[in-house]
Amino acid sequence: MLGGGNSTSKSPGHRSTLPRRHVYRAGSAVVRLSVVHQRWLVALRDLVRWRDWSESKLPIFLVGMSYAVLVRRQPAIAEAGRLVALFLLLCLYAAFGHIANDYADRDVDRAAGKRRILASWSEPVALLAMTAPALAAVGIAWTCFDAATVSLTLLAIAVAAVYSLPPARLKVRGILGWISATLAQRTLPMVIVFQALQQWDVAAVALGVVSVPIGLRFIVAHQLQDRANDLRTGVRTVATERDPRQLIRLLRAVALIEIVCLGAAVAAMSFVEPVVGAVALVYAASLAVSRRRRLKYLPPGALFLFDFYCETWPITLGVLLTARSLWFLPVLLLALALTQREAKLAAVARIKAALHLGTVGGHAPSAPPAPAPAPGMSRPIASAISAGIAALARMQDADGSFPLLVATDPRDWRPCGRLFSTAYIMLGGGALLPAERIAQALRFIASQRRPDGLWEYDPALRIPPDADSTACALAALALRGGTIPDVAGAAGLLRSFWRGPDGPFRSWNAPGMWSLPERDDPVANCNILLALRCLGSPGTPAEAAAVVRLIERTDGRARYYCGSGVVAYAAGKAELDPAALPPRAVARPVLKDPLGCVHWLCATATADSELVAALVAAQRPDGSWPLLPWVTGAGNPQPYWSSPAIITALVLEALSAVSRRYAGRTDAESAGSHGPETPLARERTAAPDLIKPGVDP
Repeated sequence: MLGGGNSTSKSPGHRSTLPRRHVYRAGSAVVRLSVVHQRWLVALRDLVRWRDWSESKLPIFLVGMSYAVLVRRQPAIAEAGRLVALFLLLCLYAAFGHIANDYADRDVDRAAGKRRILASWSEPVALLAMTAPALAAVGIAWTCFDAATVSLTLLAIAVAAVYSLPPARLKVRGILGWISATLAQRTLPMVIVFQALQQWDVAAVALGVVSVPIGLRFIVAHQLQDRANDLRTGVRTVATERDPRQLIRLLRAVALIEIVCLGAAVAAMSFVEPVVGAVALVYAASLAVSRRRRLKYLPPGALFLFDFYCETWPITLGVLLTARSLWFLPVLLLALALTQREAKLAAVARIKAALHLGTVGGHAPSAPPAPAPAPGMSRPIASAISAGIAALARMQDADGSFPLLVATDPRDWRPCGRLFSTAYIMLGGGALLPAERIAQALRFIASQRRPDGLWEYDPALRIPPDADSTACALAALALRGGTIPDVAGAAGLLRSFWRGPDGPFRSWNAPGMWSLPERDDPVANCNILLALRCLGSPGTPAEAAAVVRLIERTDGRARYYCGSGVVAYAAGKAELDPAALPPRAVARPVLKDPLGCVHWLCATATADSELVAALVAAQRPDGSWPLLPWVTGAGNPQPYWSSPAIITALVLEALSAVSRRYAGRTDAESAGSHGPETPLARERTAAPDLIKPGVDP
């Protein structure tokens, strides 16, 4: 018996004599340890920027690895071990490239509002974090592979370093930056794959060749997406010094070359595995006939053929490899894990929607607690509105934009792209600001327009431009007196999102997962109708009917907007018939749903003293209103966006909508008015009589 004379052996049924408080302490320690480990893993993921490269680069490398093993007659466990070592080498190499880029861009990222974990570390720790993965990658190459693989790994690390790090820093040296990025991020890793596995043939060479236009296309698209931030922070790239339209034409030419090279690679691979050629033909046929995959209005950016490179191709080879030997089942599982995250998240979202869990889009991060509502009106609405206008003006940046924050953790809201928040504010409470501040905001919105005429939600996300951002930006410019060079063309851009033949409007006009019908959002569709009306090209009866059908199909819920009543709010702006909306969409919200109360008051202008009193009581001493989750999206963990500026503008719009009714009714008369006694209000742009806009608060 271990532990000395104070220990007692346990027999069946014996209860531990350990005091309960020690059991609780032990359990708490385990929980704390688990939380610490989770935080370390999240920090490591953010440090290496796993999400930035795992799903866009690793699957195509997995294609090369799988093919190199498939051509062997009898692949066995030895090859499986080499695949594991090679996969770790590529992950460490990719981590080094991204950490080196963050290390060199620390000051630039701070100026652009990007939060990188490396920027908070001391110089020695940051240098250690950058060099450790490079040394580990070389160590794996030295231990597991031949001298040529070691040399190629050292060369790739050197190219990645001179791309990001001074004094060379090729990323700001024009075409040299494109060449070095293509070699470091695509071509050299593919060459390492085939050299490490000692498998060179026509298909291997073709895969190396096709990696060149893939890498070139990615870096050009990346620079176009970062163009606005680079101009603001003074970073020189080809995209900042050349006409973007020239780069879009270049993208199209590169895409044609890429298609030819890809066809050659698939054909060469089909001589070994005919199934690959058959799958590629089926994919090409579906690409030709599917309306969801048209690229008519978008240049071939980072998502061009994404679903083939990162889903169809690696999964097909993973299945073939697993059929050869179960030792390679992890390859198939890895391909599924890397390529199917969006599908899994969509399935989870559908389950949540079916079960009506939480707020729209899932459980939102908790926001800072708002003051408890007062039983009666704490002060006149006019005072609350005046203080709110002053607070909103203070939150406007010098460039005219309004802040937007993003969070997956309620304790960590961080700044992000400001286009959507600025446009949305200008559609509502921003109209109460002085004319010069409105003009500043409109100039900022116009400056964020892409060369193709569209707007994107946040360039840092590197997702395609969407219908909602474009609609809100165009509506704000048209409604508030901004300049739109081609009004007719702008309306045509919005209608390019139409999901023919019967609608509605899709959220993204991009290939693959972006155009799935479950991504259609009723609020975004209403915003498109609003923008079309503001542009002088109102929605047709068929377009309005399709939006109403979408609202009915979703039972008055939005996919990307939080809070109840938001569909009624957007439908009112779009001038849809309120009688056509589901009861859930126009139902009076409870006080526990403050954002829903705001939406409902904006939509109905009902003089509901209880809701108005709650909103007035929630106002902060500085005149703003506390942050509440406003919009959401797909992700794991799920992201939410909002800011005090957004919530303040929405509350100002709601209070302004009901202020005239309060001016004409007593509090006792309005106290019993809890239902939508009037049709959905039209879009309100004029300030109420109680407010005197035009003077900078």
